[in-house]
Amino acid sequence: MPSREHIVEAINTHCRAENTLDKETYIALFADDIVIEDPVGVTTTTGIEAVARDFWASVENAQPKLKLLEDAIVCGNEAIAILEAEINHDGGRVTISPIVVHFTYNDAGKVRSLRSFMNYG
Repeated sequence: MPSREHIVEAINTHCRAENTLDKETYIALFADDIVIEDPVGVTTTTGIEAVARDFWASVENAQPKLKLLEDAIVCGNEAIAILEAEINHDGGRVTISPIVVHFTYNDAGKVRSLRSFMNYG
């Protein structure tokens, strides 16, 4: 099981990689069988290849600026991060807050699931 420190650093890296559009660093965070639900109930992306192709295209389109609002909550191999995001949306920039992101990590310390909860619309 990954340490609390590893998980916290992975969440910080996740935010930095999206903010700087660093695809290589971002994709390296995930297990091959990753499942991303972002947001939950709207979009699900399964597998590292689909994340690298489809989900990353949505990241590039959104040009996100993520900000952690609280310290991550870590229990075992799972974590909750509370974020704010400024993104491109409908021809302008909007801020979505709060966003609650649930991460689950495998024993190798890679993210195997990511679920984002937000008021989306």
